[in-house]
Amino acid sequence: MDGLTKTGTFIFAIPLGIIGIIHFIMGQSIAAGLPSFFFASIFWVYLSGLALIAASISILTRKYTRLACLLLALLFFILVIAVDLPGFFNGAISYSLISAALKDIAIAGAALVLAAVSSRPESL
Repeated sequence: MDGLTKTGTFIFAIPLGIIGIIHFIMGQSIAAGLPSFFFASIFWVYLSGLALIAASISILTRKYTRLACLLLALLFFILVIAVDLPGFFNGAISYSLISAALKDIAIAGAALVLAAVSSRPESL
């Protein structure tokens, strides 16, 4: 892995871990922002927080990076479908909703790129 790839990986992984920790610190607030059809919303907040922390650790330690990034991409695509898109259908279209959806799509895309790069023999 060259310096640019290592730096980019670090910049990608650290915020994921921090966001995961925030899910535990501010779980109730995050759960309150989920659509009403989410049952046991605090469970999903904590589970996604744990997934973000696990992905961050996996990426930083370069252990199971491909799997972690594929699952991370899946998590963010699910967020777009289950959390971001319902706002569009409810007529609550706003700049923050659009930017949240695009951010989630961008993170999923970055995770897919990292999954592809991490599976190359020269990246080890």
